[in-house]
Amino acid sequence: MPEYLRKRFGGQRIRIYLSILALILYVFTKISADLYSGAIFLTQAVPELNLYVAIIILLGIAALFTIGGGLTAVIWTDFIQTVIMVLGAFILMIMDTSCIHKDLVTVLGENAPFIQTVRKWVKAVSEGRDDMEDEPRPDRPVTACGAANISKVLVSLSDDRRKTCEEISTETSMSRTSVFRVLTNKLNKEKKFSKWAPHLLTDEQKESRVNFS
Repeated sequence: MPEYLRKRFGGQRIRIYLSILALILYVFTKISADLYSGAIFLTQAVPELNLYVAIIILLGIAALFTIGGGLTAVIWTDFIQTVIMVLGAFILMIMDTSCIHKDLVTVLGENAPFIQTVRKWVKAVSEGRDDMEDEPRPDRPVTACGAANISKVLVSLSDDRRKTCEEISTETSMSRTSVFRVLTNKLNKEKKFSKWAPHLLTDEQKESRVNFS
């Protein structure tokens, strides 16, 4: 910037002024922040290490490769650091997705979404989306919960209410997600004591329970 302004407007004073200002700001903002954050990382890795000692170590390392290798060494270290940070970001994203999927499996069991779905959710949230509701698709209506599929699930459940979503999916040639949607959204059933039972009792069932008690 100082060199550009000198060529644009002429004169050395503006160049010297901006150079001094840039150096002062660089020292009090970027360099100090980098040294402090790096020292915190070192003290967490080695708890016995003092914060000021860690700062001196970082200054010594930076001085060695800068003085010894010059601008070329600085460029190469910046390149290596960029590669490490990008790879680390991708690894963290994959690990976070796996952890989220494991937590969902722990809570939902076999009804948990596939890891590919979780990856789509993570990507959508990182892009700023704040809800996971399906977007409206007027040209592609959802047919998973249609009358034909509901009938298939009912027939399959009539044989054995202990069937899993996977078993019903195999028997009806429906996806596991579609089976789960039909059971929970259309038939209002949930898994209780290894059986698919109505989520809410009907009036007839309530009366039967009262008479039985």
